[in-house]
Amino acid sequence: MKIFQNPQSAAGRCYLCWFYLAVVLGLSYFTYFRNYENPPRAFWDEVYHIPAAAKYVKGVFFMEAHPPLGQLLFAAGEYLFEPNKNVDVSQLLITDKANEIPSGYSFKGVRFFPALMGWISCGLFFLLLYEILGNTHAAFLFSFLMIFDNALIVHSPGVLREGILIFFVLLALYAVVRFTKRKSPGSVLRYLALGILAALPVCVKMDGAISALVLLGFLGFDTLYRPLQAGSAFGVVLQSFLLRLVVSLLSAALTFCAVWYVHFALGKKVEGGLYYGSSLEYQEILHKSETADPSNFPVMFRDSLKYILKFHDKVPAPNYTNPEEFGSPTLHWPFGGRAIRYRADQTPSGAVRYRYLLPNPVGLAIGDVAVALAIILVVGRVVFATPITDDRLFFTVGLICALYVGLMLFFLIPNRSFYLYHYLLPLTLSFCLAAALFSYCFRVELKEGDGVVFASLFCAAIAVTSTFYFFAPLTYERPITTFELSRRAWLSMWDLVPLF
Repeated sequence: MKIFQNPQSAAGRCYLCWFYLAVVLGLSYFTYFRNYENPPRAFWDEVYHIPAAAKYVKGVFFMEAHPPLGQLLFAAGEYLFEPNKNVDVSQLLITDKANEIPSGYSFKGVRFFPALMGWISCGLFFLLLYEILGNTHAAFLFSFLMIFDNALIVHSPGVLREGILIFFVLLALYAVVRFTKRKSPGSVLRYLALGILAALPVCVKMDGAISALVLLGFLGFDTLYRPLQAGSAFGVVLQSFLLRLVVSLLSAALTFCAVWYVHFALGKKVEGGLYYGSSLEYQEILHKSETADPSNFPVMFRDSLKYILKFHDKVPAPNYTNPEEFGSPTLHWPFGGRAIRYRADQTPSGAVRYRYLLPNPVGLAIGDVAVALAIILVVGRVVFATPITDDRLFFTVGLICALYVGLMLFFLIPNRSFYLYHYLLPLTLSFCLAAALFSYCFRVELKEGDGVVFASLFCAAIAVTSTFYFFAPLTYERPITTFELSRRAWLSMWDLVPLF
C-alpha cells in the first residue's frame, strides 16, 4: 500500500519525520515528563542522590560509588530552579542517606534533568529507529516500545542514573548509525565527537563502560572492514584506523577527566567530618581549598577510584530466599525478574497505591525474541559463514547485540546483588534490536510499504499500548484492590504480593 511508503521527495520525508517526532514527544510528555516532581517523596536510591545534589550546590566534598555525571545533573536542576532555597537542607550535607527528607522539600530541581532526558530519549529513540528502518511510519510504531514501557516510565524521571545512562547510550548509537550511512570514513573530527559520545555513559555509571564497544565496533567497521572490502591497501587502512583510534580514545579520556574535574572543583569544604577515608594528601588539598587546582587532580582521582573499588567490594551477596531481598538473578530479567516495589500506601477505603518497577510484558517479550534471533543471526555468520544480505544492517544488529550480551555478562558477576533496574539499558537495547532485525528481514517490504507488514506492526503497537494501560495502576500509584493486583501477577517470579 502506497500510504505506508515514505514520500519520494526529501522535503516530504523531512516533514513527515518532524511530524512523527512531534507526536512521539507529545505522547511521551504525558508518560515521562508531566508532573515529574510527583510523588513529593523519595523512592529507592533517591535517598542517596538527593544529599549528593545538595552537597554540590553548597560546595561540600563527598565521594561516590560511581562516576559523577549523574549527580552533577541532579545538582544542575537544583541550581537552575532553586526550589529549596528557603528549605533547611543542612542535614543533607552531613549524611550520605537521607532517611528523612526536609519538610517542604521540592523535587522539581533534582528530578528535572532525569525526567527531561527520559522524555527526550523517546524522541531520540524514534530518530534512531528511523535511521535503522528507513521508514517513518514503521519507526513511529516501533517507538511505542519505549513510550509505553512501564518500568522506564517509573524509573527514568526519578533522581536515578539509569534514564541518563540510556539517553547517552542512545545518543552514541544514533551517531554511529548515522555515520555508517556515509560511504567514506570521514574526517578525524567525526571520531573526536564519537569519543566524547562513547565516554559520556561511562561518566554516569561504571557499567556504561560497555559503550566502548560502540566506539571500537564502529571503528572496525568504518575504517577497517569497509575500506578493505573496497580494495584499499592494508597498510593505508591500518594507518587510518590507528589514527582515528588514538583520536577517539584521547577525546574519550579527556571527556571522562573533565567530568571528574568538575566534581572535584565543586567539593571545596568538609561538613560533619566526612573525609570518606581519603588520604592525608587529599585532606590537605581540602584544607587549603585547592580542589580546583589541576595539579591536584591525580591525587583526588586516585583516592576516588580507591573508594569506588572499596565500596563495590562491600556490596552484599544476594539472598533470593529472603522476602526483603529486592534483587533478582540476572537470567530472570528477560522474563520480568523480581519486580521492585518502590512504594505502597493504603487508602482509607482499603485499596492500595503501589509503585512497582515492572516492564511492559508485551514489549519485554518482543525484546526477548529479538535478542534470541539476533544471537542466532550473528552466530550463524561467524560460525557457519551464512551470507549477509545487507552489510550495514548486519553491523547494526551485531553491534547492538554485542552491547546487550556484554552488559548481561557483566551482571553475571557472582556474589553480588543486582536489581531489575539494571536491566533497563539492556531492555532498551533489545527494543533497538527488534527494529534492526525487522529492517534486516523486511527491508524490501518496508521500502514498498507492504500492507501485511505494517498491519503486524500496528497490531503490536496496540498490544503494547493496551498492556501499558492494564499495568498503569502499578506505574502511577493508582488505588487497586488485592484482587486487581492478583490479576496482574502473570508470573510468580514477579513477586506481586499484597502488602496489606
